[in-house]
Amino acid sequence: MIFYFSGTGNSAYAAQRLAKKLGGQTVDISDALREGKTTYVLEPGETVGFVMPVYFFGIPVILHAFLYALQFVTKEQHYTYLVLTCGGKSGAAGDLFDGLMRDNAYALSAYYSVVMPDNYIVWYKAPTETKIRECLRAADQELDKICEDICIRMTGNCDRHRGPLPGIMTKVAYPIYKRGRKTAKFLATEACVGCGLCERLCPCEAIKLENRRPIWVEDQCVFCLSCINRCPQQAIQYGRHTVAHGRYQNPEV
Repeated sequence: MIFYFSGTGNSAYAAQRLAKKLGGQTVDISDALREGKTTYVLEPGETVGFVMPVYFFGIPVILHAFLYALQFVTKEQHYTYLVLTCGGKSGAAGDLFDGLMRDNAYALSAYYSVVMPDNYIVWYKAPTETKIRECLRAADQELDKICEDICIRMTGNCDRHRGPLPGIMTKVAYPIYKRGRKTAKFLATEACVGCGLCERLCPCEAIKLENRRPIWVEDQCVFCLSCINRCPQQAIQYGRHTVAHGRYQNPEV
């Protein structure tokens, strides 16, 4: 069983590739929380995976709520792994998740990271199609190697993309994410056609449609940027930051 959280499709893609290689079902964490499905029966010998993006060298805040609610029906200790998807460096995100698992009485056997196309378009332009294809080819190779490690039950910190001084990187950057995530700058331009996709996609139900226009009803959100990147009309912006930065969605999802 593989649990994943994904805003623009990178982690969903990674989870699907892992499931294809290793077998087992995938569970979208956003859907699970929305539907209240947080109890799962594990088969003997079944592996448990978590796949998620790196935000500010940390993990999406939605994982705190999910792990708090998560319950496994099992009589054994299962091999459990984490795969982080990142645009370059993961910092100490794996350590953060490991600690969160321990706080909720679970044990993490091993954790990894894989570089995928960067999609934080608040700061950067979306990658070109050529760059996306190159990055995904390399990611496939990394994911296949991770599958081999999982099959032999590799243990420990196997994250190859932590970067220099990962603990300091996370200690400095992650609190900015946790305190930030403000929705005040999100807006919908006149290009909006009121399709409601942003409302349906939002993992924390921070968007509601009123008179066929999205409004942000929460002060903070997960900041996955799926509302911006996956809007079919490119109508959603984050202030002036995203106007000329293009959009990204994993082309294989």
